[in-house]
Amino acid sequence: DADFIRATVGARGKIGDKWNWEGAYVYNESSVEVRTQNVLYAPNLTRAIAGGYDAAGNVVAGGAYSRVITGFSESSTNFVVQPALDVLARGSGINPASLANILGTSVGNFANELKAIDFKVAGTPYTLPSGDIGIALGAGVVNENLSGIPDENSRNTGPTRQRWSGATFFDPFSKKREVKSYFGEVRVPLTGNDWNLPGVNRLDLTAAFRWDDYNDAGKSDVPKYGLAWRPFDEQLTIRYTYSESFSAPTLFALSGPTTQGFTATNVIPNVFGVNGQAQSRGGSNPNLRPSTAETNYFGFVVSPRAIKGLTVTVDYVDIEQVDLVGGIGVATILQSVEQQGPASPYAAQAGFGNFPGESGYRAVTRAGELGDFLRAGNSANAIYLFDGNV
Repeated sequence: DADFIRATVGARGKIGDKWNWEGAYVYNESSVEVRTQNVLYAPNLTRAIAGGYDAAGNVVAGGAYSRVITGFSESSTNFVVQPALDVLARGSGINPASLANILGTSVGNFANELKAIDFKVAGTPYTLPSGDIGIALGAGVVNENLSGIPDENSRNTGPTRQRWSGATFFDPFSKKREVKSYFGEVRVPLTGNDWNLPGVNRLDLTAAFRWDDYNDAGKSDVPKYGLAWRPFDEQLTIRYTYSESFSAPTLFALSGPTTQGFTATNVIPNVFGVNGQAQSRGGSNPNLRPSTAETNYFGFVVSPRAIKGLTVTVDYVDIEQVDLVGGIGVATILQSVEQQGPASPYAAQAGFGNFPGESGYRAVTRAGELGDFLRAGNSANAIYLFDGNV
């Protein structure tokens, strides 16, 4: 279930004949509740299988009833007696009453709040023989809050950690971000209709800079330069732009939860040809770097007078972006480690016994070791993968 609220208010006006201004405020709020039904409450699962009681709650050797706790919380003191769970029974043979207090619902609540205000002023304060010089200046502030709270049995660490079986686990988190931004741009007409040179009917130059200050991802200053050239008249315009870009990792990618669960049911069969699900952990990475890019744009517009209404535009854009944020994918990690062993670039993201970097973890030592391990009859649950944001 998701709820969203968004409100925007803005105003604009003029300052004399040569300047105009505008400003706006945006408020955005969203909340999401994620429920995963029919997960198993592990502490009660053990009690339900054990049996050892009669219907009145008396201890009886081999009794067909079990004593389980209610409320899906070990802090509860309320115990009830219900039919014991027969794990060897076919699905149709399971007594529905034996699943009470075992099948529950994992719940995660997430909230995001964003407040932004910006202001800009633009005008043409100076006039050259070739035309007006255009100037724009602006600033803005963005504040964002992001939080997530799991139910006590869906936490990844702590005294109630991972008490559900089949849920996605994460620890509570709450993060804030503030971004301050400033920009300026100028357009200068070097030649124009009333003042030009042969072969340079009109030539406009533009230059812009933008500064951003993130309290969690650093600072950036990126430029943009461009020109528009009409060699003869409006029948042909040639344009070129060079710009740089800066994109900070999202607050969720940088500071959101690290989740834990199992790989999809088709991953192990597709990679190794055997059934099973490996342990998988993924999510945020506080060490992510901002992504940067350089863009070169070239294009021209042809509007021949001889053919009324015809305009032909040709554009060429070249973009080089580095440090994109994303996950590798568990199937890609498994395939690479299986084929290359310790030489795989993802060798540190797969192993046995526990997640990489934790007690009990054992690294893959040779190519083909994962497949040999599974085909020897070992459970895929003993394979641990980390596929967080990189």
